[in-house]
Amino acid sequence: MAGEHLRAALGSAGLRGLVLLLCVAAAWCILDGFWQLLPSYDLLWLLKRTEFLCYALLPVCWLFLLLDYKGELGGRNYVLLATALVMPVMTLALVWTNDWHHLVYQNFEVFTRGGLRMFEATRGPWFYFHFGYSAVFSMGCALTLLRFILRVRSIT
Repeated sequence: MAGEHLRAALGSAGLRGLVLLLCVAAAWCILDGFWQLLPSYDLLWLLKRTEFLCYALLPVCWLFLLLDYKGELGGRNYVLLATALVMPVMTLALVWTNDWHHLVYQNFEVFTRGGLRMFEATRGPWFYFHFGYSAVFSMGCALTLLRFILRVRSIT
């Protein structure tokens, strides 16, 4: 009986996409929380690089949620999702090799203020490019999802 409820819940429109989006956002928050606990600069920089994985994947998670909610996962849209992963993969490659080219961060300084660990960074051109791309991509997916939801509700 519990298996039937689980199968029915997983079949709910957009649930898989919503869970994925929330898990990535939660991982981002957890990693950001660990920022306060790590003692050394090298570990902090490693954590920031790992945290970028969540940041880079958020637009793709929005696309997954949109396709899942619309019931359009599968076939050609898996190719669309794979294509959407190109930018996060490129960004992660640049983040992990940043010491060689400084396209993401040109300077990264850690300091403590009021008992909280903070960082000040001079961001490179790729950071701003990816930020703009992520904002436009995520907003586009969110607005398309909202438009679809409103259209479906007006029909029913």
